[in-house]
Amino acid sequence: MIFNSLEFAVFFSVIFILYYLCPFRFRWILLLSASIYFYMAFVPAYILIVLYCIIISYFGVFFINKFKDTKKSKWIMLSAVGLCILPLLTYKYADFFIINVNELASFLGWNYPLKLLELVLPVGISFFTFQALSYVIDFYYGKVPLERHVGLYSLYIVFFSQLVAGPIERSTSLLPQFKEKKNFIYRDVTEGLKLKLMLIGFFKKMVVADRVAFFVDRVYNNPTDFSGITLIVATFLFAFQIYCDFSGYTDIARGCAKTMGYDLMLNFRAPYFAKTFSDFWKRWHISLSSWFRDYVYIPLGGNRVSESRALYNTIVVFLLSGFWHGANWTFIIWGALHGIYLVTERLLSKLPFTLPGFLKMTCIFMAVCFAWIFFRANSVNDAFYIISNLFTKFGRQFKAIVNGSQTNNLLYMGQRTEFQLGLIFIALTCVIDYFTSKAKTISELTDRIPIYIRWPIYYLLFLITFFCAKTGERQFIYFQF
Repeated sequence: MIFNSLEFAVFFSVIFILYYLCPFRFRWILLLSASIYFYMAFVPAYILIVLYCIIISYFGVFFINKFKDTKKSKWIMLSAVGLCILPLLTYKYADFFIINVNELASFLGWNYPLKLLELVLPVGISFFTFQALSYVIDFYYGKVPLERHVGLYSLYIVFFSQLVAGPIERSTSLLPQFKEKKNFIYRDVTEGLKLKLMLIGFFKKMVVADRVAFFVDRVYNNPTDFSGITLIVATFLFAFQIYCDFSGYTDIARGCAKTMGYDLMLNFRAPYFAKTFSDFWKRWHISLSSWFRDYVYIPLGGNRVSESRALYNTIVVFLLSGFWHGANWTFIIWGALHGIYLVTERLLSKLPFTLPGFLKMTCIFMAVCFAWIFFRANSVNDAFYIISNLFTKFGRQFKAIVNGSQTNNLLYMGQRTEFQLGLIFIALTCVIDYFTSKAKTISELTDRIPIYIRWPIYYLLFLITFFCAKTGERQFIYFQF
């Protein structure tokens, strides 16, 4: 069951109505049952993995509490972390390691290859695993209280709104909200449904991301058929496809929660307007970048160590971040590139001059797009082919575009109107991001706009989404992580 499906529309409508009809003391049961049903709509058996993660983290914290102030508590914490992460390592990374071991064995002349497990990756396993890990680690360091209500703790892990693709919530933020009685507040409901969250989320996903996906998939699934401008444009389009796809999911997730009175953390804040790489990572997938900061970078020493060690810590964090995204060398290289970007930026920050703001923003965006090549490419070989052919036949293709010739560039894939609409909607997304980034919240922004202007904007965005949305239930990109 995905957000952009009729099934979810019916599911959410029923849960929303029942939520406000249900007495407060029973709401957690309703939400927990709905969340379990929601997850089982993908692969029913995999709910057992979620329950396993809940049991290990819940009882692990109980034993940490029982043996607190003793050496046993540390070993219990490490054991709970290891057991929680075991399904993630098995389902997501086992075949990656087996493939690389087999390749090494073949190189050494050993003829006893290991058999691949070929397990289907459970949806959202990286997200709910990290959420459970944060609770165990935070409790060990005394940052959160012991949660004795197993139902509420389970709801914290499986809350359907953000279960399969985040944002990765912390128990300090989400758990207390489940204990507060939420009355029907018209403003919360309308903010969740309108421009603030769900409406703009569906626009990003179904109008922008799904539209440009046609062009991106056609090029990146057959990169050797293309060159020059086509590869450049496809990479540019993917930058907006993945942004609109993922931030669109987050907007919808936050909107669903907001209609019921719950506030999920902001996960994106106009990332392509960043003027430094460090600023980009304060704007992109904020819940993940802050997770790695708090649970990897700071424990490694953060900025409290020598500069060389801090640079090393940065590289380690982004290698892990890349590996978190997928068991493929393409993701590891993508993470390494961002680590190199940040290290280089830190070293160059000592120079006595700087670039104009717009030029810095352009450079950051281009570097991010370059890294996206590895993220999207199906293999390392494909990525290097794309990089090595970005500027081949460039002049000839540019001339063909100007003259309107029938070439293999993106404008002539039988979808010229769709391509042009995609560019228009990308521009509209940039406009929305620009204005929303100027305010702390979208509510703050919309409150400044007179109602006779605000409501026509809502209706216009709704009509665009309704009439221009791509048909078909295309899955969200980050479901695979």
